[in-house]
Amino acid sequence: MNNFVQKSIDFALEVIFPKNCIGCGVAGILLCADCKSTISPAPAQIYGNTFAACTYKGLIQKIFVAIKLRKESRYVSVLGDLLIEAIDQNPKLREIIARSEITYVPMHWMKRNIRGFNQSELLAKQIAKNFDKTPVALLKREKFGLRQSSLNKSQRSQNTKGLFHLAVKDISMIGKSVVLIDDIRTTGATLSAARQVLLDAGANSVFNLVVAQD
Repeated sequence: MNNFVQKSIDFALEVIFPKNCIGCGVAGILLCADCKSTISPAPAQIYGNTFAACTYKGLIQKIFVAIKLRKESRYVSVLGDLLIEAIDQNPKLREIIARSEITYVPMHWMKRNIRGFNQSELLAKQIAKNFDKTPVALLKREKFGLRQSSLNKSQRSQNTKGLFHLAVKDISMIGKSVVLIDDIRTTGATLSAARQVLLDAGANSVFNLVVAQD
């Protein structure tokens, strides 16, 4: 779906569903300060090579439903703002992002066309802009795969095998540092599969950045 179509859809949503806080319904804002204060930060924020800003519960779940089921892309910016605030509170993380290329976990083209956007790509653009960078599409997803949320831990690992490939064949990642952005981490199988492709291509380091930890 091209940008014109998506912008037309977003405009229609603003008309049909006026901008109200997703938590309390107050007019004029997608997430008010009072409701934002109820969002729980991830208990251990850094999970090995992954940073998560929030815990996947409460209003965060409600925002994800709006994005993934109702296809309301306007709420992606809310998640992006939460992630940027968490990054700003972590100087070490800001340093990692500042010296790295920014990329994102891709969606299969069919799923992307159905939804109209890839929320991970939109998040990457928002984060990159905050660092005066432009995200790079380093990965592509050729296999459709089953929905990870419908699988157990072992099935998720199997489901992600061969899921990702380099977007440009034989691209050299040698010596590069990469920040890989996705919306949510559950078992980490999807991020691990995407990360491994970049490491196998020669990346010096790959750090995962997500909004929520389930």
